[in-house]
Amino acid sequence: AQPRIVYGVAIFALFAVVGLGATVGREFLPDLDEGALWLQVQMPTGIALNKASDMASDLRRAVLKYPEVSYVVTQTGRNDDGTDSWTMSHIEAPVGLKPYDTWPGGESKKAFVNRLAGLKGQDEKIEARFYSPSGLQIASSEANRFVGPGEKTADFSAVALMPDLGALPAGNYKVGLYVNDQAAAEQAFAVSPDLSALRAAAAANEAERAREAADKAKARDEGERLAMLEARRRKPLQLAGIEFANSTKSGTPLAAAATSFSAGKVLFVNWRITFENRLFNLDTGQYRVDAAYIAPDGHTLGSVDDIRIVPPSARAATFSGRVGNSAGGAFLPGQYTVNFYLNGQYVAEKKFRVLADNSQPYPASLGTASGVPSGGGGTIDVPTLATGRIDGLAGTSNIPLELRLRPQPNGFLHGEMVIHQAGFGATPIQGFIRGNHVEFQVPYGAKTLYFDGRRNASQLDGTFSATPSGERGTWTTVTN
Repeated sequence: AQPRIVYGVAIFALFAVVGLGATVGREFLPDLDEGALWLQVQMPTGIALNKASDMASDLRRAVLKYPEVSYVVTQTGRNDDGTDSWTMSHIEAPVGLKPYDTWPGGESKKAFVNRLAGLKGQDEKIEARFYSPSGLQIASSEANRFVGPGEKTADFSAVALMPDLGALPAGNYKVGLYVNDQAAAEQAFAVSPDLSALRAAAAANEAERAREAADKAKARDEGERLAMLEARRRKPLQLAGIEFANSTKSGTPLAAAATSFSAGKVLFVNWRITFENRLFNLDTGQYRVDAAYIAPDGHTLGSVDDIRIVPPSARAATFSGRVGNSAGGAFLPGQYTVNFYLNGQYVAEKKFRVLADNSQPYPASLGTASGVPSGGGGTIDVPTLATGRIDGLAGTSNIPLELRLRPQPNGFLHGEMVIHQAGFGATPIQGFIRGNHVEFQVPYGAKTLYFDGRRNASQLDGTFSATPSGERGTWTTVTN
């Protein structure tokens, strides 16, 4: 009896194992349903970023058209932490599903997944071709869009750029619609003349042509102006004339312009060079003129420059400078050459001659010729002692002053000045006399005082300035 019981239990256990093995699932984990789907879309390799973005948008729109879907989120390319190896040609999209009991028709999730797996869509292009009454194609346009499988209808629209309607005859026209170059439909339409519209269009066209012509003329004129400006910038100044004159250190002329001077009378040979401004009404320019004085024996006597800014309103530009000595004697008899340079480029040369003479004094009319009135009161032609005061020197007034003047036969002025103030004292005078007009300079250490005055009867007075301090003031003396 014991073996039978054992065999019976064993047979029962065998059948139980077989039966359970046929009905119980054999997976490690059961199916998980989180109420969502995960889509992966692989697009062509190397697709452009904007095209990938458009296709992701098309995917969202197409999937959301299913009533079973509550949301769709797309991710194009790799994830934010960069652990995926996907490129821009890969899209991943979580799809949220509505509760199953709300689905239409009681469809199961598996059936919906199978239906969604058949989702297809494609880009469609519609081309519209416009034909004239003679059958000639005169314009065309096209529209492209993605058409999803859930769309029962698809709308396309575009704008065709027509040629000048004024040149098109009235008549029956037609527009043909083509899908993949295959005729799909056509529609006729009539064009009748609209005289007012034609006149308006003609006027608008004429105005446009006038504007284009004006713009072209303006551009041409501006190009010519720029070309002329560029050409004149290469040579902005055109030499007009050069002249020399005997002058003081400050440039005051002692006589009219000349090309020869008396050795005993010449102080500074002042040059004056004038240019025609070729940038007149065009542009501003800054220029530097250098003048190099060459002595009769060929060595350089001196050089001086003048720098000026010439505005576009100036028709001419004049530069000047001088070389010489307030006491005279800077020029020996002979022929001198002055070479002129504009912005470092040689321009011209001009010569003047210094003549030996008997050192006759300047005529009394020289003061009038220079533009300074001679006035009454006589000249200073003998040694003269004058005493008085000077105001404005070192910020002080009424400083005692003494002048010891010794006029020379050639018009120069020698002598001494005594300023009765600490730090000054007696100092030699160098200057010249023109009638009753006197100019002289007095050095005091690093400071130089320049005096300008006139004699009226027994009174000799005037003004002074100092360099480099910039002091200015007046002085008054009475001759003894």
